[in-house]
Amino acid sequence: MATIQSLVKQKENKNTKNSTELVLKTWKEGSENRQNVPKLHIMDVGELNYFLSCFVIECRRIDGTDYTTDTLYQICAGLFRHMMSKGVCDKNVLDTNDHKFDGFRKCLDARMKDLSSRGISTKKKLSDPIDQEDEEKLWKTG
Repeated sequence: MATIQSLVKQKENKNTKNSTELVLKTWKEGSENRQNVPKLHIMDVGELNYFLSCFVIECRRIDGTDYTTDTLYQICAGLFRHMMSKGVCDKNVLDTNDHKFDGFRKCLDARMKDLSSRGISTKKKLSDPIDQEDEEKLWKTG
């Protein structure tokens, strides 16, 4: 059993681990402003819905600016990864088929829509289309 755990730990993606640790730090900093917040992995369904909803509404960067919509969602995914690392696999707050967390997901959705309406969403980088002349050059030069 120990060899399985060591193999899994050894092959864990370092970027994912660092991201999860940073997300957890963000969660802890946000939780310090509230009284009696239980540890994330021991919360019941009602507590998760409430505290996660408060978190996504209040969550900001250190400089006070809002996170983009994608970043906010990734923070929530990182919190779920943390819970899974603690053995909590039955509380996937992002699973749309799990109606126990509809309250939190509606709050996250509303927050993301608010951010988008204010232009605080991830900007998609689009390339300029290739015009006919450039395409012909490409075909000729191979």
